[in-house]
Amino acid sequence: MEVITPPEVINKQNDGPFTANDEKVFASYLQFCGIGLRNAQLYERSQLEVKRNQVLLDLARMVFEEQSTIEFMVLRILTHTQSLIRCQRVQVNTSIFFIVQ
Repeated sequence: MEVITPPEVINKQNDGPFTANDEKVFASYLQFCGIGLRNAQLYERSQLEVKRNQVLLDLARMVFEEQSTIEFMVLRILTHTQSLIRCQRVQVNTSIFFIVQ
């Protein structure tokens, strides 16, 4: 979701009109605000990437730690995923396919 809103200044302190210099100062201020917002977005994205990478590392570690049965591995992965996405329940429906040769 992206929020777009036009900047607005009202009620100049000395009740006079805004001057060209006021507008110039405000425009300069808006550039710094834009830079700050963009940096915040980039930081948020980088934090999300760090979390994703950590999840992948955790899942890889789980797969290589415990290889006793596929069911146990799937259970551990689902439990880990459930805690990450903060949901009450995770379920996988499985089907068994027989290959006749």
